[in-house]
Amino acid sequence: MQSLSQSLDKNTKNDDHRRRRPARLRNACNACCTAKVKCSGERTGCARCRANGGSCLYVESRAGKVPGIRAKRKQSQTQAPGPGQVAITPCSETSPLAKGNAQVADIDFSGVTSTTDLLSWSGWSFEGGVSIDEALPPDDSVVVGPNSRDNDSSTTHDSPSVPSRAGSHGMPMGHHASLGDSELNFATPDTSILDQNLDVSKVLKPLSLGTRPRDEEDSQCFLECCHLLRDLEDIIKGELRISKVALWYIKQALDQGSKLIEQQQESKNLRCRMLLDTLMYQVVELFEMCLSASVVDKDRLRKRATATSGLLLSGVGLGDYGMEAQEQLAISTQAAQREILHANGVLDKLKEMAIFTGKAACDLPHGLNRVGRGGAGGDYHADLQFRLDDLATRIAAI
Repeated sequence: MQSLSQSLDKNTKNDDHRRRRPARLRNACNACCTAKVKCSGERTGCARCRANGGSCLYVESRAGKVPGIRAKRKQSQTQAPGPGQVAITPCSETSPLAKGNAQVADIDFSGVTSTTDLLSWSGWSFEGGVSIDEALPPDDSVVVGPNSRDNDSSTTHDSPSVPSRAGSHGMPMGHHASLGDSELNFATPDTSILDQNLDVSKVLKPLSLGTRPRDEEDSQCFLECCHLLRDLEDIIKGELRISKVALWYIKQALDQGSKLIEQQQESKNLRCRMLLDTLMYQVVELFEMCLSASVVDKDRLRKRATATSGLLLSGVGLGDYGMEAQEQLAISTQAAQREILHANGVLDKLKEMAIFTGKAACDLPHGLNRVGRGGAGGDYHADLQFRLDDLATRIAAI
């Protein structure tokens, strides 16, 4: 007895010692864990919290309390059902299935013992001698043959009549003895609608703002025009000082503009046409910059030719540095004149696209539906033509 009491006292002391054991805290404070930085770990306050002047708090460590991945895997394996078992998950009280089972369980079927009681309980009432065929509503689409009438008269009504479920088309789904040998003659469907002449080749398309069908080519042309206008505007903003570079940009812009105009010859979209007119005004602006650069190049070449006239022979050298000033000016002038002719050709295509005929003319608003050489936007084209002619005259005079 004494040894038993001593062991009990020892176990009690061990339990008290375990209970008095302080909780293990984390190595990093809350502020350092939130900032994800290294903590010095002083319980009275870490270095970072002392520097910031904030409160330094330590949370109880969860080490050894949270099961690791191996423990979770082992637990899932032990709880998994065997190969011949099926895991059955109990239904919650709030699930619809549980509610339905509870409602079914509450119904008392002890009083329902016969078919007659079922009929009285469901609310169906049939008088004696009335068959199901007479009780059901007549259906014009089903014609019952004469054999069924004879069978109905010969059958007895000893057994109670049970209503059969009606399908989605109004026909009884269940089987009845009176319909066992019946002949069902369905009415011939009306196919007169199939004899009508229906033109299925015409496909209706959704209209854009009630004016005309959408066209992906017009949208693509609009986007390409916007990109081209933005690039040219950046070049104009940069103020080119070299005539050769300006002529190269002019040639590229006219080539792309000509392709876009050819794509729009059929649809003649107003948005794309306005952007192409803006493109021509940007080309005229580039011509002005090219003309100014050509005048500067002319003065520079004349000064250089005067300074080197006693050192270099005429026509001797590499590239343009050995050419005479007049020859270089003549080459740049011819290149500018070629691009002027190119711009006139593109402007002529724009004028042709501005002439609306047929359906394109009907789609125009009132006041813009003008067929002729002027067309829609003729004032802009006349202004562009005047500017190009003036540039050609000034370039030839250099």
